[in-house]
Amino acid sequence: MEIPRVDPIGILERPAESAERRPASRRARVLAAILLALFAFATVVTTVVSAGAYCLTTEPGDVRTLPQAFRPGTPAGTPAGR
Repeated sequence: MEIPRVDPIGILERPAESAERRPASRRARVLAAILLALFAFATVVTTVVSAGAYCLTTEPGDVRTLPQAFRPGTPAGTPAGR
């Protein structure tokens, strides 16, 4: 039985008769993929929730120069609070 070797370019060459088994079982690989996906999902969700909470609780700044909210049924140009 021949062992794999590296050619002068740096590519790993495996003999045709060598059939290596994967180091982990199919069940372990599926479990690892599921855990990785859950971790990625939790990371995205916590980032979005954290950014949303930050945006909702920070000081909006000086809003006096912004136009007043328009309420349907009021004449144009009338502030919503009146």
